[in-house]
Amino acid sequence: MIDEALAVRVAHELQTAGLQPVSRGSNPTGGFAIQPFEEGILVVWDPSPELSETVVQKITTGDIAHPAVLHSGTIEHAMAEAIVIILRSAGLNAQVSRDDLSPATVEVS
Repeated sequence: MIDEALAVRVAHELQTAGLQPVSRGSNPTGGFAIQPFEEGILVVWDPSPELSETVVQKITTGDIAHPAVLHSGTIEHAMAEAIVIILRSAGLNAQVSRDDLSPATVEVS
């Protein structure tokens, strides 16, 4: 179950910093997304649809060392660090996930 008040506060703080929530639908964009987490919420960064599509194509063909895949990973890690700094500055308990299956994901509790 997602903590709605926490999710609203996190979204507000990230939007105040100039980051946009992910828009899914006819005009997808890059930005942050909030997901439920056992002890709070998770925040993930989605690069642009153009980069994301390239990454999916390259990973699907097994080309995990392609520059676009590496670039996307760098972006996601940099944005996770930035999101942590923004949320901590706003007084929230945020950290980059230590879960190897969820790298570049921010945990907020």
